[in-house]
Amino acid sequence: MFDHRWCNSGSLELKLTEFEGERLSIKALLQIQVQVLAELKARKIVRGNNAPIGDVAEYLVFQSRGGVLEPNSTKSHDVTDSSGRKIQVKARSLLEKDYGQTFSAFRTFKFDTTIFIVFDPLTSEISWAREVEAEQIKDNSYFQELTNSYRITAAKVLELGNDVTKEIAETYSNL
Repeated sequence: MFDHRWCNSGSLELKLTEFEGERLSIKALLQIQVQVLAELKARKIVRGNNAPIGDVAEYLVFQSRGGVLEPNSTKSHDVTDSSGRKIQVKARSLLEKDYGQTFSAFRTFKFDTTIFIVFDPLTSEISWAREVEAEQIKDNSYFQELTNSYRITAAKVLELGNDVTKEIAETYSNL
């Protein structure tokens, strides 16, 4: 919750009123973030759309699958589900025309599966989610020598694994 304070923005002064974020759904908070990022992009302050969605995606998988949400410093996976499977989570905010874009790099394949989640950058809705085994990712990604890592495009992920959109979207709607 914000304190009541005055903010100077050039000659414009804005008074921040009480922000009652706890009353808003996760989706509503992300929609506000989308609007803020759009304005920051218009001002050429930021270039991308991915701010907090990685953390939100990890939390969605944890809520959906149970188990343990691993600390940020854990190498190679984000969630260990209740059966002990190590799950890497990758998220992007993409329009369909941008599905040639890659997810963040894989530097190791010491996990069992990855859940890829794509959010619509205009609505914060989940466009799709897919679960792909580590071996399938390695076989279908390309090696980037500069970063010593593997990359895979959203378009390629859509051809692989299992569709888990319904599961992840239902979890998202219940947050």
